[in-house]
Amino acid sequence: MKHIAYRDSLTNALNRRAFQEHFRDFKRILQRAEGNNKSVFLIAADIDHFKAVNDSYGHDIGDKVLIAFTDLVESQIRAQDTIYRFGGEEFTILLQDCHVDIAIDRIEQIMNLLNNNRLDIDELEHAVTCSFGITPMLASDTVDSVCIRADQALYTAKNSGRNQYV
Repeated sequence: MKHIAYRDSLTNALNRRAFQEHFRDFKRILQRAEGNNKSVFLIAADIDHFKAVNDSYGHDIGDKVLIAFTDLVESQIRAQDTIYRFGGEEFTILLQDCHVDIAIDRIEQIMNLLNNNRLDIDELEHAVTCSFGITPMLASDTVDSVCIRADQALYTAKNSGRNQYV
């Protein structure tokens, strides 16, 4: 039952409920990371123009995009890192115990892979892109405050032309 409650049924990524439930654990992870001069980074990710994918190719292809995107991210993050599907085409990625340059490198690698292929979905005529908002988790953060900060960075990336990170 817990697996059903904490997993997205389409992508099998953890969901928003799991993120909120795990937030207390993130605080402990942050304390350990800070002791090693590292941090925990929360990344808000939103697939660009996803509605156009559904409208142009159909929801079955849109579902394939969501699954392939989740698989791509999982292949580029470490075992201790996690991707959560918050809903629709919105995801949150939690990178534990790392430096900012590692967080940026992971996102740049994901963006590069997205920009240079079509997620191996033959029906797509062009690459799927994504915008990202990156923020470090602070000891004073609540689940809402860190998500709001990541969302603000994400919307800056979206409003600045998409297919980038802030």
